[in-house]
Amino acid sequence: MLRNSLIGLVAWSLGMLATVSVAQIYTWVDENGQKHFSQNPPKNTPSNAEALTVNAPQALGGTIAEQQKQKELDELGDKVDENNEARKAADDAAGNNRNRQLTKKACKQATTRLQALRNTPRLYTKKDNGDYHWYTDDEKKNLISEATKEAKEFCKPGA
Repeated sequence: MLRNSLIGLVAWSLGMLATVSVAQIYTWVDENGQKHFSQNPPKNTPSNAEALTVNAPQALGGTIAEQQKQKELDELGDKVDENNEARKAADDAAGNNRNRQLTKKACKQATTRLQALRNTPRLYTKKDNGDYHWYTDDEKKNLISEATKEAKEFCKPGA
């Protein structure tokens, strides 16, 4: 008996969920050309009113098949998001690694240049016309100062 009542209650509940609600909406245009919508027909112009049948929207979430499809789409979207995050992290790691390599190379070049400037007693450069320009002590000090700044910039801890 209890089992039959329970089955009847479940069947009735499912039947209630499956019913489709229908509503009548009346539409008409007044003397000013304004269009109106109402659940009740107009009192003063019943001959011009038009009845529309509107199906009520389904219960939230739709059918079980639609819910399953939405769940699968959500899971797929989550996987895409995870892949994008993993790819971004890998790209960032590769970029950071490349930056570290370039910074390390620049540090080595800057320290080599600084050592050469400090260890060379007389500095010169060759001009386009073939003549040599010999650096004065003040010019050499400026070159060493610039090279020191460059070495400090590229050889910072964590750079």
